[in-house]
Amino acid sequence: MEGSGVSGFDSCDVGQMCWGVDPETNEGRCIAMCGGTEDEPVCDDADTLCVVANEGVLNLCMQVCDPVLSDCPPAEVCSRGSDGFTCAPAFGAPPAVGAPCGVIDLCENGSMCMSAAEYGPGCGGAEYGCCSAFCYTDQAFDCPEPEHECEPYPEGAAPAGYETLGLCRIP
Repeated sequence: MEGSGVSGFDSCDVGQMCWGVDPETNEGRCIAMCGGTEDEPVCDDADTLCVVANEGVLNLCMQVCDPVLSDCPPAEVCSRGSDGFTCAPAFGAPPAVGAPCGVIDLCENGSMCMSAAEYGPGCGGAEYGCCSAFCYTDQAFDCPEPEHECEPYPEGAAPAGYETLGLCRIP
């Protein structure tokens, strides 16, 4: 990037944008912008998903990820969007499983922020909630917290294709 990470001047090809820019080095990586139409945005790469954010200003083809496998590049976390899970810049060290959190999806890879009431007593004192591990309800999984079990993702909230996704929490 030239100037700063939000200057809009980068060395990416037309139809791409510099993403995940390090504020100290002004270096990031070029990712494709969505094609198609406003009503039906698409990405050419099958391993990406069009994410439209900031009232349509950002429309980027983000790498699809598995929330349990944590298969994002370094310095990125697997974040939930409306249509699935994609890798997004972490912007610092996100809290670990069991640690207090305050923003949805701002937890280390393999976990998400859930309310203290859903997480259970081990989250006492957190202003909002704690990071809870993702799991699949149809696979054997040992939750990091001994009193937690892999429970289904809140009904109707899992994106299509993630019907067996769960979260470790008090049953």
